Amino acid sequence: MTRKFAIFLIFAIAITFVTSQELNLGYDLLNLITPEVPQTPKVPFKTVDYVNLTRFAGKWHTIARKYFFFERNCRCETAEYSLRKDGLVEVVNKCKWNGQRPIVVKGSARPIDDTNSKLIVEFYEGILKAPYWVVALDDDYQWAMIGNPEQLYLYILSREPTLDDSIVLKLILQAKDLGYKLENLIFDYDCDK
Repeated sequence: MTRKFAIFLIFAIAITFVTSQELNLGYDLLNLITPEVPQTPKVPFKTVDYVNLTRFAGKWHTIARKYFFFERNCRCETAEYSLRKDGLVEVVNKCKWNGQRPIVVKGSARPIDDTNSKLIVEFYEGILKAPYWVVALDDDYQWAMIGNPEQLYLYILSREPTLDDSIVLKLILQAKDLGYKLENLIFDYDCDK
């Protein structure tokens, strides 16, 4: 672990701990650094067969997401993807911190196989890396679900700020079949995106 990453991690844990104590949310330090145990999936954790990155590029709105402490105060999240000349995908995530102040985080993603459905996303010059697996995707690229086998995060995305409830329910049921615990699913409706 690099010194820069260690300092960042300690800072993030401390801020989260202090904030949660101030808000009386009941988190303890152990819960912040140990991920919840994933459920046994009812079906194998797999991605979609193929993602056309050109079609996937553009703006996506977060409709629902699993709680992740780095995003604990984010609301009205969007992600914009664009293809770079070097073959990577430019990532620009935006949200309203505490529902007010805009936050922008830039990063990049690279496919790890020929399907383009498994990517590694990097932020803060590679300090934070995470698998970004496309586990569901509309044929017309109007909605998608992103997750990872460790079940640390889950995103239901749409090209529009809203998504039909029947599609959201279908994706939630698929996520449950993949083993996700969804008690802490956060919905991002009513956003002026």
